[in-house]
This record gives sequence, C-alpha cells and structure tokens, in this order.
Amino acid sequence: MPLENLIPLSPYLRQAPRELDPQESFAALVSWLRELIVEKKAPGFIVALSGTDSILTFLACAKAFAAEGRPERVLGIHYGAPFPPPQKTSEEIAKLISLTPGYRWVARIVMPWLREQALGAQLRVESDIDYTDDYQRWAALFRSSLNGAFSTEPLTAGDNYWVVGTRNATEEALFSYSNFSNTVSVQPILHLWKSEVLKICAALGVPDFALAQSRQVDCDCGRFDLAASHIDEVDAVLMARSGLLSRAYLHQHMAPELLRKLEAFVEEQIASARFKKEIPYIPPADTVKEA
Repeated sequence: MPLENLIPLSPYLRQAPRELDPQESFAALVSWLRELIVEKKAPGFIVALSGTDSILTFLACAKAFAAEGRPERVLGIHYGAPFPPPQKTSEEIAKLISLTPGYRWVARIVMPWLREQALGAQLRVESDIDYTDDYQRWAALFRSSLNGAFSTEPLTAGDNYWVVGTRNATEEALFSYSNFSNTVSVQPILHLWKSEVLKICAALGVPDFALAQSRQVDCDCGRFDLAASHIDEVDAVLMARSGLLSRAYLHQHMAPELLRKLEAFVEEQIASARFKKEIPYIPPADTVKEA
C-alpha cells in the first residue's frame, strides 16, 4: 500500500461527516507503518502514553513491528505515578480508588491492557521526573529514544528509536499541539479527527475509562469545557471551516447558540496559535551581506 493511501482527507465537500470503518482504518494504519518500517529501515518506535491518541498510536506501532517479527522494537512510556503505589496497603489503595475512580488510571487500567494487546512490546512507567511538566516529559522521551547511544558516536540501528507523535487532525486544525511535537519523526494519526480516534479505540476494545477521560476537561491538552463536551461537534465545525463539510450540516444538527459558541471557540483558538505553522522564523537570504 502506498504511503499516501493512509485514510486521506476528502478533497470534496460532504453533506455529512465521513463514516470510516474502524477496523479497516486501523488495519490501513498498521499497514502504512509496516511499509514505513521496511522502506525507511526504522530502528524502532517510542511513544509517550497518556490518553486515547497515544493508545491508538502505540497499538498501531506495536502491531506493525510485530508483523515484522520485531515486537520488542516498540517502547511505550507513561510519565506518571506508578501503580500500585509503594508503601500502601491493598485496603488503602481500594479506598483511594473508591474515592477517586481516576486514581493513577493510565498505570492502573491502560498499561495492563496494553501489555495484553501488544505482546512483546516494551512498556514502562517513569516517575523520576516532574511528569506534570511538558518540557520534562518531552526531554525524557527524546533521551530515552537514544537509549544506548553515545553522543560522540554514530547511532546504531539497534539502540535508538524514532519518536512517534500522537497529534490528531483536530489538534492540527486548532493548532492545539505542543511546539515540541514538531520534532517527532512520525505522525501516524494526523488524518484522523478526535471523534474518529475515539471510534477506532472503541472498536479495538480500549478500556471505557480511557474513552471517558477523552471527554474530560484537560487544559494542558487544549481541551476546555466546551470542546470536551462537544468533540463531534467541534470536529464538524473544523471540517466545514476546512472545506470538507457543508455548513448546512452544522445548521441542521446544532442549536444556533451552540454553533455560535463552538465557532467562536475555534476562531479564538486558531487565532492565538496560528503562529505554530509559521515557526521557525527565518530571515531572507539577502540579510547575509558580503564584504
């Protein structure tokens, strides 16, 4: 399968959002990644694990390398508190979970599930950094991608990984991604809207708690109250704004006040973050003056 055949965005105006086949879309993603591994001689993939975008990305990467007979060349790292917490009794842990169902949910729920789904892949939880700090998480991820490499020697294929991004089409359209994400080597789900990511995750059996967390407010991810509550509707507004969906669909499926709020949110977000498509700023060649 040619690389450009990975679920391309529709080039024509639609009267309704596209209906993708979750299983076929995931299979196409795995096929594309497998082809990329072979064509570019990718040494391995490393993914930072947090929510549904990274879960889907990791699963696709793991399946692709497993198909090549090298499942161990995919490494998923969750930067957060481990589970179970040390120095706590089972009774104390049970009480914590009953009071706070989201207690350490990635390490507690997602990581064990991924270990069952991606046999042979590497998975670990790292808590030796300030995992609430985006700068430290990215630095740690890139440091781990050079596992076994010496700064004064060339990299060897067996010792390093390509850092894989988890940006989706919604984040791409809103510019709601970290500047650091522009430094990754692969962006597998860039053509999938957030609502589509959730559909594929649901079809793959991703734990319900992880799906529900995608609809929770997370300001660090650029997901505020309005956007968290209306993922499908935000995607539809972005599709219409990008010329991929008729505006008539928006008026037919959304109350006028909600549509007004969503469009205002989208415009404000894009206006504040559009610069991300322009950086780095580079001066023209004529700023170099010959003597």
